[in-house]
Amino acid sequence: MGTGEQASVYWTREAVRSVELGDLRAAVTAATRALVADPGNVEALNLRATARERAGDRTGAVQDAGEGLDLAPGNVALLNTRSWALSGLGRYEEARADSSRALGLAPESAFSRATMARAEGGLGRLAEMLDSLREAARLDRRFAPSLDAALSLPRDRDTELLFQGGLFGRPPARPVGR
Repeated sequence: MGTGEQASVYWTREAVRSVELGDLRAAVTAATRALVADPGNVEALNLRATARERAGDRTGAVQDAGEGLDLAPGNVALLNTRSWALSGLGRYEEARADSSRALGLAPESAFSRATMARAEGGLGRLAEMLDSLREAARLDRRFAPSLDAALSLPRDRDTELLFQGGLFGRPPARPVGR
């Protein structure tokens, strides 16, 4: 492993740690340093996209995830991250397309089901949103509170409320569980 690759691995680990600690500014900085050392580091692109999305920079998150998908078109974590950010921008059809691609690659991905639920909710497809949330909760019990919240939400409410704040999970910090 060359010096650039070693530096990229180091900074990627620092980005993971920073995301886990919630230090989003440090995560973006570390992921950027990893990318300077190795521009093809897809994990670093996903980490930076995740940190940007969590910090509210959804446009930057979409851009980073898109760059990663140019390098690794079948990366489920990047598809999920971009889908989540696209939904945050109100671009639900695009988000749904990314979620559909992710589910085609990893049908047992609970988070892909959750990103699909967010897109479906944004499109006003409440029955489909609930079906996706049920499947996410079946695959991973951590999504059960989100399903319960969705089932108790009045039908005339904005479903995006389910996916903001602490009510719902966030995209994974790095590509896992493909």
